[in-house]
Amino acid sequence: MKSLLSILFSLPLLLWAGEGNTKNKEELKTSSNLSYSRDNKDQKPQGFRGSQSPCRDINPSAWGCPGNDGFFLSADFLYWRTGGEVDLYFAQDTEVPASPIGGITTANYRLAFGEVYSVRSTWDYGFRVGTGWNTPYDSWDVGINYTWYRNKSTSNISSPSFVNAGGGIATGGWLTNYTGSLNTRYSSASGERNLKFDEGVLELGRDFYTSKFFSMRPFLGAKINRLDRRTTFGYYGGQPNITNYFIAVNRFTGYGPALGMNMDFHLDYGLNVFGKLSGAMLFGSPSVKVKTIETNFITGNSRLSSRWRNIPELQAAVGMNWGMCFNNDTMYFELGAMWEATQFFSMDKNAFPILGSSFSLLGTQDISLTGLTLNMKFDF
Repeated sequence: MKSLLSILFSLPLLLWAGEGNTKNKEELKTSSNLSYSRDNKDQKPQGFRGSQSPCRDINPSAWGCPGNDGFFLSADFLYWRTGGEVDLYFAQDTEVPASPIGGITTANYRLAFGEVYSVRSTWDYGFRVGTGWNTPYDSWDVGINYTWYRNKSTSNISSPSFVNAGGGIATGGWLTNYTGSLNTRYSSASGERNLKFDEGVLELGRDFYTSKFFSMRPFLGAKINRLDRRTTFGYYGGQPNITNYFIAVNRFTGYGPALGMNMDFHLDYGLNVFGKLSGAMLFGSPSVKVKTIETNFITGNSRLSSRWRNIPELQAAVGMNWGMCFNNDTMYFELGAMWEATQFFSMDKNAFPILGSSFSLLGTQDISLTGLTLNMKFDF
């Protein structure tokens, strides 16, 4: 009897406990489902472009479309100009008094008053093309690209004061010192600089989210580039009647490691604001070849090579792009525009003849390539 009473009194307690356990299990199941939904790639937070798996990815991929591994192509249009070249001054429009104190001497010509002229850099076109592979291994990518850019800048001057005593165009000393015609002046002069820039880059990186709207892509790789400059100065209508030319070819080919970082701030409707910063240490031996010509006769010809050394290169860009996924999110297309700058440090200046027949390098200078870049990318 006592056993029967114990069972009857225990039954409500067992039913209440079972109902509580069932409720707790449902709550746990619901909580688990909610946790899964946050990581589900079909319910990614607004602004996320990368793929996410049911196993939580702390830094999910920021590729254009979810899980879109495969090949990609890119093409850039460049509209750049050069800067930093301080060895392009080629003439001075002199206004020496007709009867200077102390007579017409070399020192008086060097101290002449007048505007100094340099070859002014102009804007020119170029391109960059690239290809690569978005790997399935933790969303790493590998790619190569090639940059081609050419720039031709010219300047011309004439001296209306040439007919006056003491007037005319002086060369600044480099040609006249070499030929011995220290007091030679000219009625006109021209300067031309042709620049050729080629660069190949190999990169390995990973593009990932660090927050809901911000992503970054650190990368490392290697570079090879070639920077050639050909400078030609011409002087015409000299007294006596001579024509002089100065020609310098400055060449550098460098190889070395590179690393950098791309950063994106993702807005709505596929718009992104981005910045890029990278650096490289290029190892090479610059060389300068110089020739002077006076009235069709070569009066000087020399080649100077610097020691092998490291040339630092710094690249930076800021811009905006727009991208979209299509074909059931298996392909991605992107268009963008950015302001880009590349700086080479400690490049050799041109060599000039100094006090006789010997040539001498006149130190180093920093050379920059700056301008607008329009880019397009296609992932498939």
